[in-house]
Amino acid sequence: MKRNFAFWLIILILLLALFSAFKGPSGSDNRTEISYSEFLSGVNSGNISSVTIQENNIAGQMTNGMTFQTYAPYDASLIDKLS
Repeated sequence: MKRNFAFWLIILILLLALFSAFKGPSGSDNRTEISYSEFLSGVNSGNISSVTIQENNIAGQMTNGMTFQTYAPYDASLIDKLS
């Protein structure tokens, strides 16, 4: 019986390790998902303090400290809007 318990304990530990490996580091991504139109509204109203653009993903921080992320469709004038 002890051998059976040890086997299932090892399986449980391996499953937890696998789950946490796919989940990633905890607390590293506390960004709120917003729509692109909400992002543009924040830009136009001056509520966006910083932005990082990587391909079609936009992440940043609002003036109230909230961090956000959104998906950006192709917009050739986006850089001008952010300036």
